[in-house]
Amino acid sequence: MPRQKSKGLSRFSAVGICGGRLFYPLFSEKERASYGKGCPDTEERFYGARLVFWSVLILAVCGAFALFGSRGKEKAVNVSGEPAQKPVVILDPGHGGIDGGAVSRDGTLEKDLNLAVSKELGRLLYAQGFQVVYTRTDDTMPDAGRAGASRKMNDIAARLDVMKAHPGALFISIHMNNYPGESPRGTQIYYAAKQTGSLALAEAIRSSVLRIQPDNKRETVGKTDGIYLLEHASGTAVLIECGFLSNPTEIEKLNDPAYRTRLAAYLCAGICSYAFPEENDAV
Repeated sequence: MPRQKSKGLSRFSAVGICGGRLFYPLFSEKERASYGKGCPDTEERFYGARLVFWSVLILAVCGAFALFGSRGKEKAVNVSGEPAQKPVVILDPGHGGIDGGAVSRDGTLEKDLNLAVSKELGRLLYAQGFQVVYTRTDDTMPDAGRAGASRKMNDIAARLDVMKAHPGALFISIHMNNYPGESPRGTQIYYAAKQTGSLALAEAIRSSVLRIQPDNKRETVGKTDGIYLLEHASGTAVLIECGFLSNPTEIEKLNDPAYRTRLAAYLCAGICSYAFPEENDAV
């Protein structure tokens, strides 16, 4: 069963992760009200032009604090006396290089959105104390260098190799959905049904995403076949289809950096609630 969410605002809420009041324009009136007094619609429109600037600025400040804030302080240790290790998250932006993935009617390539969302999510996770590993950080197709294998199978093998190299890490694969018709919409989350923790992680992320997509009726789906990465996962793993490139309204949102930051914040909040249940439940 998914974990019960605290009614209070924790540092793992999407608003808390994004820096509170400075990020009000990214959130709905209802979401802002849960933190404090919301901004009028006119003020939200006034700030709209500054969303990207504030997103970059606040994330840079969060990264600086995460990087330098602990200098001069004692390192955290566990009961064995060894330095406490940060939890590891592997972010896997789907496709890349010659593999563009799905293409929207306006020409947007899935591979580009996958990387943009992954980098945004990675910055937020790092600020929350995670060690973040990427399967790719630019427009390239990972390659395991296995002779005789197709480029696609080498690509998948390289991503699985990253997973195997970090046992105990959470594997988050970021993708976009597509459909012949325009009506389907909403985030869909698949999980590695054979791997412990995958269902709980998927449900935690879904519960968080419902705050930004309250009408989303898509349940999490366990996969034992059909998605090679999840079928052969060596640890806790989920694949997130962030939205439908075939839906005109959704592709417009996904092409908006401010929306991607907001979506990444809710994904981050869900991951945090799974990884740090004791802190989430204490609020």
